[in-house]
Amino acid sequence: MVARYLVSPTARRGHRTIAAALHAAAGSRRRVVIEIEPGFYQEALVVRGEVELVGRGAPGSVVISQNRYSALDAYGTVRVVGLTLTGRESDVVTCSGGTLTVENSTIQGHHGVSVHARPGSSVTLRDSAIGHGRTLFAGSTGLVERCRFTDAADNALAVIEGADVHVVDSRFAGSRIHGIRVSGSRARVTGCEVTGTGNSAIAADSGADLTVLGCRITAVHSSGVSFADQSRGLVDDLQVTDAEHGIVVASGSNPVVRRGRFTGCRDTGINVHLQGLGRFEDCEVARAGNVGVFSTTGGAPDVRGCHISDGNVGIAVDGARGRFSGIVIRDLTSAAMRLLDDATGEFSDVDVERCPTGLEALGGGGTKAELVDVRFRDFSIAAVTVVKQSRITLRRVVAERGFVGCGVGEDARLLMFDCRVTGVEVGGVVAFGTAVLTARGLTVSGGGEMGLCGRDSAYLDVTNGDFADATVAGIGLTDSCSGQLVGCSVTGTEGLGVMHNGLFQLDVRTSLPIKRAPDTPASDVPTTINNFYGPVFHGPVKDVQLAWDNDSVSQQQSRSHEVGVGVPGRRSEFRELHAALRDGIGHPTSALARLGPGVVQEFQGDPPGRNWVLCALPDRPPVAVAEPVWEALHTVVASDDPLDALGFPVPARPADRVIDGRDGQVALAGGGWGDGRLVRSGDTWSWEPVPSLSLEMTRAARMWTADPTCLRVRALARLPWATARGKGEVATAQAREFVAALPGGELTEALTAMLRRRGMNPPGAAWTAGPNRNTLDAFSYSTAHPGFTGEVMLALPNAVEPAIVTCAELRVEDPPQAVLTWAELSHFLAVAWRTATEALPVLVSPDPRVLRWTAPPTVELRLTAERAAVPLDDLVDFSSLGARTGGPLTELAVTITAPPRLTPADRAAQTRRAVVHLLRASGFLDAAEVRF
Repeated sequence: MVARYLVSPTARRGHRTIAAALHAAAGSRRRVVIEIEPGFYQEALVVRGEVELVGRGAPGSVVISQNRYSALDAYGTVRVVGLTLTGRESDVVTCSGGTLTVENSTIQGHHGVSVHARPGSSVTLRDSAIGHGRTLFAGSTGLVERCRFTDAADNALAVIEGADVHVVDSRFAGSRIHGIRVSGSRARVTGCEVTGTGNSAIAADSGADLTVLGCRITAVHSSGVSFADQSRGLVDDLQVTDAEHGIVVASGSNPVVRRGRFTGCRDTGINVHLQGLGRFEDCEVARAGNVGVFSTTGGAPDVRGCHISDGNVGIAVDGARGRFSGIVIRDLTSAAMRLLDDATGEFSDVDVERCPTGLEALGGGGTKAELVDVRFRDFSIAAVTVVKQSRITLRRVVAERGFVGCGVGEDARLLMFDCRVTGVEVGGVVAFGTAVLTARGLTVSGGGEMGLCGRDSAYLDVTNGDFADATVAGIGLTDSCSGQLVGCSVTGTEGLGVMHNGLFQLDVRTSLPIKRAPDTPASDVPTTINNFYGPVFHGPVKDVQLAWDNDSVSQQQSRSHEVGVGVPGRRSEFRELHAALRDGIGHPTSALARLGPGVVQEFQGDPPGRNWVLCALPDRPPVAVAEPVWEALHTVVASDDPLDALGFPVPARPADRVIDGRDGQVALAGGGWGDGRLVRSGDTWSWEPVPSLSLEMTRAARMWTADPTCLRVRALARLPWATARGKGEVATAQAREFVAALPGGELTEALTAMLRRRGMNPPGAAWTAGPNRNTLDAFSYSTAHPGFTGEVMLALPNAVEPAIVTCAELRVEDPPQAVLTWAELSHFLAVAWRTATEALPVLVSPDPRVLRWTAPPTVELRLTAERAAVPLDDLVDFSSLGARTGGPLTELAVTITAPPRLTPADRAAQTRRAVVHLLRASGFLDAAEVRF
């Protein structure tokens, strides 16, 4: 039996409110069905027992809205059909226990949580639309079928605290953070589509178990799928298009990924780092912007049967390892496989076609790899290149149709067993520098000019090698290289059999000539021969080389350059400056050329050894820069093009034309990083930016904001130092000292002063770990007081954010008894700024000043009201700032580009300047520094 009730805002029969119908049904022991006529019901429903709420009108015609409390709080066996539920401050729909089923409904959580399945409950969402707020399964179970999640201000769907949820055939669009986040829980995601997320589309962390089947991900800001913090799971038949990374596996996670298709990823297709693992089977990576498969900072993927095409680099291993088998790599613009420092790789059954280079090994002594049954075809540069101190072993490797087969140089070592090189243009196998080549059963046919080439001081040990059809020499051994060739043969119809330098043990069979190589000249100094039977000059002769009746002569001539010649339109002003400074500047050693943001000409000083550069920016007169300053400009930052980044030196006074750096500072202008300066401490130069302001938000601005609060006041610093991603860690000793100093520090004093002004007398502040991560690459400590929380955070670079990010913040959990004043805020922001840029970075490096920048450092000062019902106007005293037009404020933010270390007076002044800038930009046109 069913007890039925009708709710209508206009009809005489039935109940006018849903709450009245629920009250009438409270005593019923039967299943209750409440049918609701179209209308707007501003109610907070508490539903207990076995109850169905059914909308009778068209979709969207029955609206239940509640701003301060939950629109629906369910406990029991509750079913909702055809309703629209909206809310702002609290959870819109809550299931406190039992089961809740929502069908053909719309839930809009304009701030916070749309649906909250609390521990022990079970929630089913079917054929429904959820907007703005997140859907949260915490310690619960759930089923989501054919639902649409749009424009979530946080994670669209969060599965946390041991929850278990199955998501089927649903769509997620426009989430500010993740589409689906699974943390310490289990989720199965099948047939879903995710697009437009601000972070990873689907993310697993904290030991989560995630299964992703048949999903499609497009146009996301970060990765398609990410596994972190020892998560695991299965990904099958996944398609990712237009993401930063197709899939990311980090920090001990170990998923199985099958039949993934990663297309048009802006950085990497498969990215494994920070001790990440994972098995990847039968995946495809196409058009990756940087690397198809990237293993770095301790990663160790197992990649099988994958296809990589139409990108930049196929496989790259950097400070990590990897096992790669059954791989097909085609049509890249750079290396098919690249090994960098401390990389270890195992490659078997790999096909490489139409790539400039096959394997590039470019690392130190810890770089090693073995290639077995690998085939390189149609390479424009070299099949294998091994340099620096790399150690590479090739077994049954084939290189066909290219420029050079295999090359080993510098201090590297290459071992080749039963390898074959055919159809190359220049050389089959080349050893140079001080490299060591060991080959057994090597075959080179159609080896271009030389089948085997040794030069410099390389050592070659070749046994049972066959070299055929070279045009110059089957084997060429020159300079001071040495070694042994045992049981080798050279065949062909032209050229030499062997050209050698006498430093080899030769056991070579050939019918072609064997010839001793010409002696190498002892030096590269030009040879001058005076022949008294030659011409006789009557008068002074300078810079002339003469030879007469000699078999050979070595001659070098230096090209003369004119001042200011090389770039049209700058000749006269460069000549004027050179004429004014002729004494000491010397003569030009290069033509005037475009370089970086301007034009440059180099000069050899007089006396020699003190060299100069004349340079000029567009619309600025040229200046003379001493060579030590110019060299410092190229080394102080970690940029591929430091001149484009930093610009050129400019005089401190317009009348100055010489910049020698004697006063320890050099102003810079014209660079992409904005105005800056070189600063010398002792003999070391460093770069720092000239402070500047903007309203642009960095991508790190939303870090550590997953849990909304009433008011968040923070200083967040982005410090892009050139530290190797994943190789740094939070130093335990420094962290311990930092935490010990927090209770008596200025950040605690600023927080305590705020509390005392509001009538509170807090005891000594205790700082405890959390609530955010504390690991090798993250740090978080906080202090909590009634209504107020302070926290300091640090995160090391990762695949998503390549900079060190630090933050010091104040969170106001509820509207305070007395609003915050601008004097309090200005002081707190200055203290938080110093904490973020000076105190926290010491956890990573004892002296961060010795690190080089990869981009300008920034700090963001932000005030955010994170609950729409409580704007900044209710939390902060604006009355002293004058009139302002516009609606309520929810956020004030300014980004400052400035050196991390400032004097207290400079930091206070910059804080006042920044606060005035953001206030004026927000409509407070009367704001002025004098008010602060």
